[in-house]
Amino acid sequence: MILAKKHLTKEEERRSRRSKKAAGKNAQSEENFVKILRKRGFTAYRTGKAKGLPDILAYKNKIIQFFEIKPSQPSAKKGALLKKDQAEWIKKFCIKKGVKATLVYYKGSRPFKYHEIKLTSKIIDKFVQGNNSDIKERTKKFSYK
Repeated sequence: MILAKKHLTKEEERRSRRSKKAAGKNAQSEENFVKILRKRGFTAYRTGKAKGLPDILAYKNKIIQFFEIKPSQPSAKKGALLKKDQAEWIKKFCIKKGVKATLVYYKGSRPFKYHEIKLTSKIIDKFVQGNNSDIKERTKKFSYK
């Protein structure tokens, strides 16, 4: 049986192209950050698409750390915040067990500029989608390294 291909409107096609470009940029920023971690002496790997699991697992001196990579700043858009399942995973498996978890924002592209924020039980809720209606007031302005 042959299924008919769905025709997309011009707006749907544009949205699809932008989505693919953004996904590629995000994947490239993760891979670039893994290289930076390796230069710092970490053994680092991207974790894939597992639900809730942060983007990067890093290991150094018998210590495991997790890094979640996000675009832009929280004040820019809600996609720059943790999803609720990501925040729950980090709280349950990192913060409660004493494992370091870091939220990393990137800016630009090739070269990427990164800003790291260590997640603690006190501040993690400021970086979760849906916890506050006004995203701009959640965080202070950050500087990139």
